[in-house]
Amino acid sequence: MVPDIPLGPDSEDSLTALLTRSNGGALLLDGAAGADALSATARPWTNRVTTAHTHPHALERARAILVRPDGHAAWIDAPSTPVDAAAEELRKNLTDWFGHPATLADGAARTGHL
Repeated sequence: MVPDIPLGPDSEDSLTALLTRSNGGALLLDGAAGADALSATARPWTNRVTTAHTHPHALERARAILVRPDGHAAWIDAPSTPVDAAAEELRKNLTDWFGHPATLADGAARTGHL
């Protein structure tokens, strides 16, 4: 189970509050190099996965964590992983856990960014 990580730095929310509201999973990003690329990778899943930034270094030895709706980690990215490889791993895990990415016809308009 992923701990109840505080989101931020401009948010008073936590992971638990985010998962309770969202009806889906979450992609937590700590702001390390490559976080923008991972956020862009997850964009086609915004109707099922909410992207949120944490306080710097809140993820402890991870650049990103994909969290299932039940609060368990589906994928953890180490900062040492090259960004292109991490993006590919994220894409695979998003598809495995949350289905194929949305298309424009699916109406995936929710931005999902905090």
